[in-house]
Amino acid sequence: MHYHKGTDVGRVRKHNEDTVDVIQLHNHALLAVVCDGMGGHRAGDVASRLAVEELKALLQKETLPEELDLCTEVLKQAVYSVNERLNEYQRTHPECAGMGTTMTAVVVTDSGISSVNVGDSRLYEWTPEALVQLTNDQSLVGELLRRGEISEVEAAHHPRKNVLLQALGTESSVNVDAASFPGKTGGLLLLCSDGLTNKLSDSDLHEIIGQKHLPLSERINMCIDEANNRGGEDNITLILIDDTDGGNSS
Repeated sequence: MHYHKGTDVGRVRKHNEDTVDVIQLHNHALLAVVCDGMGGHRAGDVASRLAVEELKALLQKETLPEELDLCTEVLKQAVYSVNERLNEYQRTHPECAGMGTTMTAVVVTDSGISSVNVGDSRLYEWTPEALVQLTNDQSLVGELLRRGEISEVEAAHHPRKNVLLQALGTESSVNVDAASFPGKTGGLLLLCSDGLTNKLSDSDLHEIIGQKHLPLSERINMCIDEANNRGGEDNITLILIDDTDGGNSS
């Protein structure tokens, strides 16, 4: 399985509040996670870093079930524990009060893909025909779009695009979207923060990511460069996972 990750502070912000990682788990499973932090006094980078570290620590202790739905449930429960950890941290570190983070994560196994999502970071699957979003944005604009109250074009330029309905660390309880995708190994996955998707359309990303003659690292750099060329107002983070030829490389 080939994978690569990249993150960039962008052209405007002084600090990178995104955190990204990809690690091998037991039984040849792969964990990939993107978190986009928020909060004053640089607390956003604390939230995203803690969330990734806690999720990794929890899953590294586990021998994941072979059954895909059970694996997805383990991943979901781990995210609930991450939320508790972030709330606990704020109680003992008042300078970080109000911090929070999005999280999109996948566990890729021989059985398929388990995914979790909180907030508006995203998981996509690349196909030759299109880039298909597998997660739902837990945001005000995402909800309005699902209800049919606004169009895709209106969503892209909505003035309240940054309003999240869910985030880790902001409340004692959190609604975690979880899904299982059996048999989806053998394809190309994209995980990313909204610093990428606010600048590049699905068709833009489809074209760049689909350049399979290029290594994953170069495609990631092209995505980051293009987002920066279009303003780079936010941190830009993404992971590409390619299991089309079965290798094992980073």
